[in-house]
Amino acid sequence: MEKTHKDTLPHCTLLVVMPVGPDDSGADTIESIFAYCTSSVIILAIDDSKDAAIRTFLETVDPRVIRLPSAGFRGIRGALFCSIADAYEYALQHYSFDVLLRIDTDALITGPRPEADAIATLLQDPSIGMLGSYRYSYEGKRRNFNIVAQGMFRETSLLGLSNSTRRKRLNGWIQSAKKYGYERGEHCLGAAIYLRPETLHAMHAAGDLHVREFHDSVISEDHLFSLLTIRHGYKLADFVTGDLPMGIQWRGLPDSPENLLKRGKKIVHSIKFYKDMPQAEIRAYFKKRRPRVH
Repeated sequence: MEKTHKDTLPHCTLLVVMPVGPDDSGADTIESIFAYCTSSVIILAIDDSKDAAIRTFLETVDPRVIRLPSAGFRGIRGALFCSIADAYEYALQHYSFDVLLRIDTDALITGPRPEADAIATLLQDPSIGMLGSYRYSYEGKRRNFNIVAQGMFRETSLLGLSNSTRRKRLNGWIQSAKKYGYERGEHCLGAAIYLRPETLHAMHAAGDLHVREFHDSVISEDHLFSLLTIRHGYKLADFVTGDLPMGIQWRGLPDSPENLLKRGKKIVHSIKFYKDMPQAEIRAYFKKRRPRVH
C-alpha cells in the first residue's frame, strides 16, 4: 500500500500547543509537561510576547519545544483563534500524533501521564472529538453558555454585516453543526483541552483552519474550535468532574492545591490565585512536588 504524507511524518504521542504572551514565558508549564507527560512530546509555543528573552528561551530550552510566531493580530479572541489555527495547521503538516493538548501558560500538569487517560477515553468512544471542562464545572454545576451565544448572535445577525465574509462563514459553520445537535455557544473551556487528531484533519480538509477574517472577532477561540469540532460530527465531552483528570476553571483554581492533588487531578487551571493564595505560592507548591526534570 502506498504511503500517504501523514504516514511519512515524524510521530509523537503528545502534541502540545501553548500560546505564550508577554507576562509568562511558559517555563513552568513546559517543565511540568516534561516532568509528568510522555517523553514522546512536541510543544508548539506560539510566541506573541515580542520579548527577546522569551524568544531566546523558547528557541533554546529543549529541542522538543518549537517556537512559532503568532498570526500577528492584536487581542485574545479572534486574534488568538487565528494564531492557534495556524499552529494546528503546522502540527498537521509536520507531525503525526496520538492526541493534541492545547494548554495555557497559567495551567500546569500535576500528575503522571494525563495524555494516556485522554487517549484511552478517545479510543473507547470514537465519537468524542474534544475533552475538557464542558457542560459541568469542577463542582458539578451546569455551565452557562448564554454570553457566548450572544457574541455569536452579534456576528451572525445584521450586526455582523460589517464583516460579511466572516458572517457568512460563521453562519455556515453553525448550520452544519446544528445537524449534530449543536447548541449555540456550547464549548469546552480553552484553558486546557484535548483534541482527537481526526477532528483536526477534518477541519484542515474543509479549509476551516484558514481564518484570517476572524482576526477581530469578539468570539473566543475555544468557542469557535468547539463549534468546528461539532460541525465535523464529533462530540465534546467532560474531563473535569468527579475522578476525571482535569481540575480547571476560568478564573483561579477551582479547589486548593492540596485537594486537587488528593482528588488525582493531573491538569490544573488557573494557578493565578486560589482565594488569598497568590500565584507564586501556588507555583511553588506544585513545583516542590514535581519530579525533577533532567
